[in-house]
Amino acid sequence: NRLHGFQRERRHFFSNNSIPTYAYHLTINETQSAGFGVSAGMRENHIDLTGSKTQSNSDPVALMNTGNIETAFQSAFGAFYRCKNLNVGFVIPNLLEPKTMNDSNKVIFTLKRHYLVHASYIYSVNKLFQIEPILITRSTANTPFFYELSVVSKFRQQAWLGLTYRKGSAIGVSLGALPFDRVAV
Repeated sequence: NRLHGFQRERRHFFSNNSIPTYAYHLTINETQSAGFGVSAGMRENHIDLTGSKTQSNSDPVALMNTGNIETAFQSAFGAFYRCKNLNVGFVIPNLLEPKTMNDSNKVIFTLKRHYLVHASYIYSVNKLFQIEPILITRSTANTPFFYELSVVSKFRQQAWLGLTYRKGSAIGVSLGALPFDRVAV
């Protein structure tokens, strides 16, 4: 059981603070485990386009929000189940579809509820190699169904190489290693 703290995140023109989360893990027997996580609280979103060098911007949300800070109540719920080498789970961010409002109590945007489902299975090729296919699906109201397929090859649980395909958008390669206990590169 874990209660996580707060953090601040910044990506390009967007920054936000996180909300508290709680996770509960249960060992059912030697080969099975399950758990869930929940988060809830006021989240602050900050959009600052003052350093933007765009030629034109026709997004009304972006035009109204240069340097403004909006807050909204946010919540999420997720759960997982593991049985031997099978991992399945789901998460629902923006559970209550919070509305972000400006200082005049005008709704700027609504964060739509997402439904994400995850499934993977670890195949042991031999004592040194494992292969793990991973499927992640995402569904949101009024948007196309999205999926991501990955295959990760692991060597001695110390190094891995992965290939990923995202529906209609990207193909990716990942490479990593675990040179020290609890330190991944």
